[in-house]
Amino acid sequence: MRLLRESFGPIKSELIFSPFFLFTVYCLLSTAVSLSQNPDIKRTWNWYFGNYAGLNFSTGNPVALTNSAMSDYTGCSSISDTAGNLLFYTDGVSVWNSNHQKMPNGTGLHGDPSQYVSQDGLIVPQPLSPKYYIFTIWQTPDSFRLKYSVVDMALNAGLGDVTIKNVFLTDKPTARLTAVKHANNTDIWVLNTDTNTNRFRAYLLTASGLQAPVISYAGRIDNVYAGIIKASPDGKKIAVSITLVGSEILDFDNLTGTVSNPILFPASSSHQDYGADFSPDNSKLYFTRKKYPPSPIYMVAQVDLSSGDSLTIANSFSIVDTFQAINMGQVQLASDGKVYFSQSFKPYLSAITNPNVAGIGCNVVDSVIWLGGGGRQAYDGLPNFVTSYFFDSSLISINNTPELQNEIICYPNPFKSYCYISFPQEQCDYSARIGIYNVLGSDVTNEFDVSAICNEQWKTMMRIYRKNIPEGIYLLKATVHNKVYSQKLVITD
Repeated sequence: MRLLRESFGPIKSELIFSPFFLFTVYCLLSTAVSLSQNPDIKRTWNWYFGNYAGLNFSTGNPVALTNSAMSDYTGCSSISDTAGNLLFYTDGVSVWNSNHQKMPNGTGLHGDPSQYVSQDGLIVPQPLSPKYYIFTIWQTPDSFRLKYSVVDMALNAGLGDVTIKNVFLTDKPTARLTAVKHANNTDIWVLNTDTNTNRFRAYLLTASGLQAPVISYAGRIDNVYAGIIKASPDGKKIAVSITLVGSEILDFDNLTGTVSNPILFPASSSHQDYGADFSPDNSKLYFTRKKYPPSPIYMVAQVDLSSGDSLTIANSFSIVDTFQAINMGQVQLASDGKVYFSQSFKPYLSAITNPNVAGIGCNVVDSVIWLGGGGRQAYDGLPNFVTSYFFDSSLISINNTPELQNEIICYPNPFKSYCYISFPQEQCDYSARIGIYNVLGSDVTNEFDVSAICNEQWKTMMRIYRKNIPEGIYLLKATVHNKVYSQKLVITD
């Protein structure tokens, strides 16, 4: 929060509050939706997975790619630049560049493309660097090892080169890996769990490298290495799907890296869980579940997280569709706002087309995306991404508190360099306190120059100058005389 002590010259209120001005503000606000999408979303536009299968999302709808050089049963990852151009992809053992050729030194990574390592080869960009970390799970005769390798995209004429390979991090990890941005919206957490314990490890990747892990103990203790871990796009929740054991949802603090408050969904002798992922608005969680005997039935399960109440969440578990299939695998959110899931040995992907909707209204559609033929098909796995890339800032909520929104005006909004914030008070007051937050909930107030004046019609007014803050949507909260006002700020370039 910042205490406003400065003042500046008078502003012509007849211009500010004219019908023409307010109509112009309204028109500007109506165009803000196109800015809401995370600019990093284009990093997820190219998927490579399964048996030489791939998809491209640059048109807004998935289109089959037929140029993959990879056949991978489960864990894989691909990454594009912020313009949506493919950089490279991996099965955790080999690394292919954008020409679908193996990078120099891009073989022999300690990963496992078999069906036993469910999330392998997770690609995470190092902040403020041309380097990318590839996290892998290596299966040994008696245990597993978590390791990383590094790709430098500044080398080999921009096609990349593997410069560091198979650096040991820890032994006896599970085959579960996910990544999500830190609350500062720059650094990235990489999360893994350990077998035979309920220990979570959260490694923070920064511009200076990989930091020592933050350790948390939460949830069930299991001795199963397979399964899935996913972070919600907003970085507030973690889902863990454990084969033969069940599933759980936990809170994640993307500022400190700690995991807590598990909600458990046990398995039984008649079913097991595998895939998991969240809806784009973070309100729903989806699992794939296998039920048997006598013959396997595969199910898509939904959990409604919107209440925020643990008991209500636990009781919201429901089956939204069932399938006859050889096997059901990964669940993955995509840039088109839909959630896709794989069925082994099928030349299609299936989809949840309205994943923000509760119950069967989420609309599960079987075998909806064709993978291009020629023997291309899905296996268990789909590419693993930094989940924050799917965060849609237009879904930031300011409607769940009793704050006053109708009594505040921001103009112009969107803005490029500065805007004015006004709200009525009984007397002129320079003690207004404000906070400005990014879409991950981090306070970025110090990134603005803020000053306040008094105005005859609206007694307190603030002027906010943008400094080096990036374009996007921000939440402003202003407190005057024990009243809290809130409004979205939209910044453009």
